[in-house]
Amino acid sequence: KLNIKKILSKKRITKNDLLKIRKIVSSSGALTSIEEIIKKLTKKAKDISSKLKMKKKYKVALEECYKRLLKI
Repeated sequence: KLNIKKILSKKRITKNDLLKIRKIVSSSGALTSIEEIIKKLTKKAKDISSKLKMKKKYKVALEECYKRLLKI
């Protein structure tokens, strides 16, 4: 936890720093939990967007946006 805080408090975070964070998250088992949260949020976003009254092209754009944000 301290290592992650130390990395995130830096003014410039390098690719190597991000790889260190990824390794910490993976080894802690948190990655599986995060992936489950992403799946739930994706489903929730799809459910909400399907109920919106907007043109299909805008719904598609919205879906692309949240997929990009969640990197799925």
